[in-house]
Amino acid sequence: MKFCRSCGFQLNDSDKFCGKCGKPDMVPTAPVANAVFPNQQMPQQNAAFAFPDLPKPGPNEAMLIVFCYSVNPKGNVLIKNGTGQNVVIKNGEKQAMQVAPGNMALRYTIDRGPGLTLVAARKTDYSKSLIFHPGETIVMQVSIGREINHANFQSSLGLMIV
Repeated sequence: MKFCRSCGFQLNDSDKFCGKCGKPDMVPTAPVANAVFPNQQMPQQNAAFAFPDLPKPGPNEAMLIVFCYSVNPKGNVLIKNGTGQNVVIKNGEKQAMQVAPGNMALRYTIDRGPGLTLVAARKTDYSKSLIFHPGETIVMQVSIGREINHANFQSSLGLMIV
């Protein structure tokens, strides 16, 4: 078990940066069963982070919501879930997916669509390590351009995702 030296946020042993403040310095400690840390509080949902038309996660669940925006009407993002039942989000659409709390290696492919570019590849594979907290929603906004793709991640708990 590790804790951030700057803010005291509890981290997983594999974390290299704090999920709350983004600092890289962590203090490793011995495992402590059922410990109470008076200065540490679980982050609460950010009231400004509201998507009324999408489902909310339960107390022991988390959500990933993906939005896709492309300059090409046929651009899309493919979320690879490892079960072979991949999820395609087309330009202008959004998709909500229930996920288990904990660490997740999100694998996705961005497809610019046919005939958009001569320089950049049409399809590009990406991966992103995410940590889902119980009750948290992470929004992934994918912007697909002619030569540059960009994915932005935002946590409903106000945690920094870099």
